[in-house]
Amino acid sequence: MLAQITLYDLGWTYQEYKAAFGGDISFIGYPREDGSTGSTFCHSAGLAMSGKCRDKEGAWIFMRRLLLPRLTEENNHSDMMPTNKADFEFAVRKAMEPQYQVDEEGKQVLDENGNPIPLPLGKAWISDSVEIELPRPSQEDYDRFMELYNATSSVNYQDENITKIITEEAAAYFSGDRTLEDIARQIQSRVSLYVNENR
Repeated sequence: MLAQITLYDLGWTYQEYKAAFGGDISFIGYPREDGSTGSTFCHSAGLAMSGKCRDKEGAWIFMRRLLLPRLTEENNHSDMMPTNKADFEFAVRKAMEPQYQVDEEGKQVLDENGNPIPLPLGKAWISDSVEIELPRPSQEDYDRFMELYNATSSVNYQDENITKIITEEAAAYFSGDRTLEDIARQIQSRVSLYVNENR
């Protein structure tokens, strides 16, 4: 009934999760005190310019080049959700664009009613023994995807040092040596110290 998922695109991953759950899916996210969506953006890499950079103009030219549109009809594949808006819209359009069966000569193959035969987005294994065809995203899929996208306002960033502090301190709780309240206070203290030292 529940799964923690990462959506990389409207095409493959969205359609795979729909298939795995047998139809409609709802994006709930983790509960938050203010009632906002608990979903977050996860980035594959960060990019920043130091305030002490000696060649800010050169650094900005480099950074800008990385953020310009890249996807074209010939080069239209992206493993992640593009940051650039034009690339994002292009990737969505390509995922939704109908494709049809063709014969060896490149002519459309028609069904018994004379209609072109649509091709699926592809095939995916949703278990060790079940492989299914993935349909192309519909307008309803796009609307639901964009509703989630537009409601997501936070970025998930994992600091390995903070994770290490939590893991170290939690061990004493799970072994029964200290109370949950003690562990929570110690984690808060160590993490606060770490954050203040690295500002």
